Amino acid sequence: MAGFNFPIRTPFSLWAKLVCSGLLLLGPLHGQNVPTFRTGVFIVHVDVEVLGQDNRPIMDLDKDDFRVFDGGREQVVTALSRGEQPLDLILLFDTSGSMRRQLQKVWRVADLALRELHPGDRVAVVVFNSQSQIISPFTSELDAVQQAIREMLSLGFGGRTKIQAAVRDAANYFGASGPSDNAQRRAILVVSDDLGIPDRHKNAILSALWEADCLVSGLITPNRAALKERLHATRSGGVEDFVEQTGGDMIRSDDLSTSFPEMMRRIRNRYTLYYKLPDGKVGELQKIDVQLSPRGCERYPGAHVLSRRGYRLRPRDQYGFASH
Repeated sequence: MAGFNFPIRTPFSLWAKLVCSGLLLLGPLHGQNVPTFRTGVFIVHVDVEVLGQDNRPIMDLDKDDFRVFDGGREQVVTALSRGEQPLDLILLFDTSGSMRRQLQKVWRVADLALRELHPGDRVAVVVFNSQSQIISPFTSELDAVQQAIREMLSLGFGGRTKIQAAVRDAANYFGASGPSDNAQRRAILVVSDDLGIPDRHKNAILSALWEADCLVSGLITPNRAALKERLHATRSGGVEDFVEQTGGDMIRSDDLSTSFPEMMRRIRNRYTLYYKLPDGKVGELQKIDVQLSPRGCERYPGAHVLSRRGYRLRPRDQYGFASH
């Protein structure tokens, strides 16, 4: 995984395991409302967020409020859950020179943000500028995560802002961590001013994100001074395309005391829709389109649905087996 500077204490063999697939056939899941399925049924899951006209999440919908199209064909939504899946989250912090003051604010509100997590959630802390570096591998110990964020502030700030390359490294990190268990939700939260250097391999990065079955969200802190000074750093080098294509969310705010906890809450509390895996050729790109049904539109006119736009089909024996 070119780009990552791995801590010496972390065995490389842990990162060398390849992920089988982001689309798993469901086994027992955490949470009282998470559905189970009969053995032998291959199930696709897709994470969804619905924002109202006020741009606030809507959390009282059910499966009849949604329509899912896979490969252009409408699928039957067999079940829905709300935020019960355990979460694997990579906090991806921009440590270029323009971000020093903003990341100091992140440390002061980290405790509030981490309170949005549930038991069983895991967090990794990764920083990037010209290169990416893992500060703390996945852990469920939130005190260790806070300490890692604090240690981040002692690192040197500077270098180029290669956001898109860092997103690629984070997707590869998920892939090297092995298959997600029990349809574990995977997410990358990028904290940056979003003034990045465009990567010429954007399509490959998006493919890696779909392969790893992870969404990308952005907590963007405006930096007008940096924008004037760094004319080579443009929005085209940011994360917006990845956010849109993976079904993530984006908040632009310099008030991190509220926006950081709010973004953590949005990532944690999303819907998961389940439907039967449609037929298709291995390696084929499947396009996904999630919409509100007429009933959902009637309940919330003007609401906006965020979900990933696609995935690649794997051999069916890589999807695992469900449990009663």
